[in-house]
Amino acid sequence: MWRNPSVTSFQSAKWGQDVFEKRNHIQRGPPPEVEKLAKIFMRLAVGLMSVIFIIVPMVVLTYIDSKEYVLIAAALFASCFAIFFSLCTGLRYHEVVGVIAVYSAVLVVFVGNTILVKSS
Repeated sequence: MWRNPSVTSFQSAKWGQDVFEKRNHIQRGPPPEVEKLAKIFMRLAVGLMSVIFIIVPMVVLTYIDSKEYVLIAAALFASCFAIFFSLCTGLRYHEVVGVIAVYSAVLVVFVGNTILVKSS
């Protein structure tokens, strides 16, 4: 018996709808527990990187005696932070500029204190 391929039976249409509904209810991505752990680890990693980007420059700048090298080192630390932060976040450019400006302000305060202490 010849069947028209454009005509489907009620059973095949219902089976197709059931499969479609099951596919739409399938969860995409990792399980919620894994996603929760991943978010916690990412927050910890970002926190540790933030501490590293604040503490390391302060420690390094205390051991540099020349004012010129202190300023060069501060500029290099700010540049490294800017590159790292802009590559690792999905923020818009004005938000990245704001974060980098705050980081640079912290470095400027520390550099100013370092230069004052060393010149006394």
